Amino acid sequence: MSTVNYTEIIFKIKEEYIKHTRVNEDGSVHFTLEMPVAEQVCPHCGARTLVWNLKVF
Repeated sequence: MSTVNYTEIIFKIKEEYIKHTRVNEDGSVHFTLEMPVAEQVCPHCGARTLVWNLKVF
């Protein structure tokens, strides 16, 4: 059996973010993700917000 992580290759989601995987009777797959958040500062007004820290390849 292959050990290639297709989830990261196809969906660009790191394996460490996947907390739960469920395969339904119809064959569909549901992933529960826990994404890291990072603080972002607006350069215009200085407001601080939290955003998902996603890096798209």
